[in-house]
Amino acid sequence: MNVQFFKTSSPPNKISKNLTHKVEITDVRFIENGSLDILNPSILINYSADIGDISVFNYLRIPKFNRYYFIESISTEGGLIRIDARCDVLMSHKTDILNSTQYILRSETLRSPYLVDNEIPIRSDKKLHQVVFGNNVDDKQCPYIILETTGKGGKPV
Repeated sequence: MNVQFFKTSSPPNKISKNLTHKVEITDVRFIENGSLDILNPSILINYSADIGDISVFNYLRIPKFNRYYFIESISTEGGLIRIDARCDVLMSHKTDILNSTQYILRSETLRSPYLVDNEIPIRSDKKLHQVVFGNNVDDKQCPYIILETTGKGGKPV
């Protein structure tokens, strides 16, 4: 089976990766533990394979699976080079992702240039500020308490 090796400096969350140093190896074996893991494959290459310095590669493609992978680790096992990889879902499904359309209702960013969201942002953090008032706050003759709060940067009146 063929495997193509690349070097990329693109971040993992970028859909289109910049790939350099393409090298193709044709005699690759897969490590199967009961079944072949297409999402996290482990492959074996002969140590004598004409690949050069394997440590420069951090990315690979398996054309038969039509998927791209991040190289997680490289090790040697008895004259063989073992490469453990993890599927790059974004690059593997790049065409489908870029050709898809979405209907987006909300934006996480307050001032998004792409989506105007006038709803109140939802926050998961809570701020509790406790103040002890004097003894006369709980007066039986006056059942009301007036409490004023100010927002960020506000000044009390």
